[in-house]
Amino acid sequence: MVANKTHNESSRSHLARLTGLYEVQTSYRDALGRRREPSDESLLKTLLALGAHVNGPSGLASAVRAREAELWGRMIEPVVVAWEGALPDVVLRLPSGVGRSVDTVVRLTLTLEDGSSSQWDVPVDRTSVGEAEVDGRSFVALSLPRGLVKRALQRAGGLPTGYHRLRVEARGSAGEALVISAPRRCWEPETGAPEPAGGGSGAALAGRKGGEAMDEPLRALAGKQWGVFAPVYALRSERDWGAGDLADLKALVEWTGEQGGSLVATLPLLAASFGEGADPSPYRPLTRLFWNEFFLAPEGVEEWKGCEPARRLWNATATRRRRDVLRAEDLVDYPAVMALKRPVMEELARCFFEQAGEARRRGYEGYLRDNPFARDYAAFRAAEDAGGAAGRAGQAANQITGRAWSLAAEQYHLYCQWQMDCQLAELSGNGRPGLLFDLPLGVHPDGFDVERWPGLFATGVSTGAPPDMFFANGQDWTTPPLHPQEDRRRGYPYFSACLRNLMRHASVLRIDHMMSFHRLFWIPAGTEPKDGVYVTYPAEELYGVLSRESHRHKTAVVGEDLGTVPSGVRASMGRHAVARTWIFLGSLRPRAKDITAQVPSGALVTLETHDMVPLAGFLRGDDIETRMETGQLDPRGARRESAARRRLVARLTCLFGGPEDDPARAARAILAGCLAYLARGAATIILVNLEDLLLERRPQNVPGTQSERPNWRRKITVSLEKLPRRAE
Repeated sequence: MVANKTHNESSRSHLARLTGLYEVQTSYRDALGRRREPSDESLLKTLLALGAHVNGPSGLASAVRAREAELWGRMIEPVVVAWEGALPDVVLRLPSGVGRSVDTVVRLTLTLEDGSSSQWDVPVDRTSVGEAEVDGRSFVALSLPRGLVKRALQRAGGLPTGYHRLRVEARGSAGEALVISAPRRCWEPETGAPEPAGGGSGAALAGRKGGEAMDEPLRALAGKQWGVFAPVYALRSERDWGAGDLADLKALVEWTGEQGGSLVATLPLLAASFGEGADPSPYRPLTRLFWNEFFLAPEGVEEWKGCEPARRLWNATATRRRRDVLRAEDLVDYPAVMALKRPVMEELARCFFEQAGEARRRGYEGYLRDNPFARDYAAFRAAEDAGGAAGRAGQAANQITGRAWSLAAEQYHLYCQWQMDCQLAELSGNGRPGLLFDLPLGVHPDGFDVERWPGLFATGVSTGAPPDMFFANGQDWTTPPLHPQEDRRRGYPYFSACLRNLMRHASVLRIDHMMSFHRLFWIPAGTEPKDGVYVTYPAEELYGVLSRESHRHKTAVVGEDLGTVPSGVRASMGRHAVARTWIFLGSLRPRAKDITAQVPSGALVTLETHDMVPLAGFLRGDDIETRMETGQLDPRGARRESAARRRLVARLTCLFGGPEDDPARAARAILAGCLAYLARGAATIILVNLEDLLLERRPQNVPGTQSERPNWRRKITVSLEKLPRRAE
């Protein structure tokens, strides 16, 4: 018994040591403040996913030794962040004999992003900042003298913003690190009240034709920077193909500018599949590096006018009839819409590759140079078209034998990506409102990113969220987490490429689940979400890459800091000029003196999120009914919630007016009052859901549901042509 107890204590000690070495959290507090501790089984599975060589509890001691040897064997950490161009203390790990020798001199070679380099020798500070004995080898950790390094950098002309390489050599040992030199704060537009794009203002709405329903809410935003949110797929128009596309987004941008808005936000427009059972969620894309050709507007590409076969297909009787049917439906049918669009776009691609002039081809070649993974992505999609995993296996065989693989399909996907990039570029600038894009947290487990960079994503685990007041058992988002060390080891090429893809076209980038910069909830396969584990991420370095790309593209950054937010996250966001997200309906306090908590200074403010019912549905209690239907509330809880909601609505009606016997007029008055209330606060920008302006009641997504709900498919009831316009 004593031996077993001693063995168990030893195993627990080794497990605690190993979780510390891999920065796995052994406890956390959930959204209700309760302390939770993952099981040993969950911790072991998480460690395995991180690459620990654990062969059951008995292998913990050897796994600890292996991890210590790996860490101490790094002469220098793979990434160093130099805020404002100032290198921090750089710690070197050296064999004790080398580190303690008075003759040891370190040679530093700094290669800048532009390819120029400088080299100099410095002694090490022999005051130890750590030492270890690992597998019979002795190591010492020493700092480079910051003052000497700083003077050497000054002589070399300083450290400009960018990604640089620092090579360190000392008596046969060598190491290399990426140096991220970045401003501490992300790019910020000039302070002060911005002039709305298009020269309009909220006060100019009076007298517009058909605009009575929107006059009062939008007039409440006069003098404030504001924007409109709408999913692109949900937009209706007299020309759409059964779902909104970039031509409709352009129309919404122009309409928003006419009203005095300065921003249009939408859900991610990233790549997806269209086969049977395909996932329509914009938050599980095939890749975060390429666009969804579903949103391409065929009539907007240059080949349209000269490609008779494409126009003939588009104008065919069967196509027009099918398009009319899809256009009239209330839900988007992604495969059916794509079945209409793809033959037309294939003809446009064929016309380009057969007939394009030299200048047009130069534009295409320039796109390929700027997007080095585009050919790989096109090959992935061509193989997917040919049969998924089996098709990709055939593609690999064909590449080995040198035979061309589905060249027409590859060319089609390359052409679509190029044209998506061109049409997005046309949306920004020229006095139009800017675009706010989302960077989703995850990608599809069978998508391009996971296949192209298999070691970059942890296997045997998925991301999710711990239990909270809405999900008692937590959530599993079924997306593979990025390994916290793999992109870091490579110098963050993947993360920076994801940012660049979106920032090229976005004036504001929203980071989905901002907490992932600090930690991410991993759910080991075979366990429930409530048994998940938090894994720590290198936040300082991720903020460094974010700031570098933000300044490169002059893109402001907003973080989605909703849900279980650990201490320190919002302070870090503030230090790095990442604006917070604040939700009005989620902050209501029916019994408090002030109806809501104070709006955080500089936040992006919305009434609700895409996962919530619009305001009109909230006022009617539609969300309570949905939560009861999905099992999140029992009948007793639903009655309690309904009573509380009635009291809240009564208070909102008292504050903001509106007749009690006319729900539509009351909702419109409350909407105007809420926006006026927000306009008096400290928000940087207020986003108004187009569905709120139209008094829609149904949500775009019901979290925790799958095919039983029409998630990510619901269209807006009013076409763009019928939105209020300026009086002639």
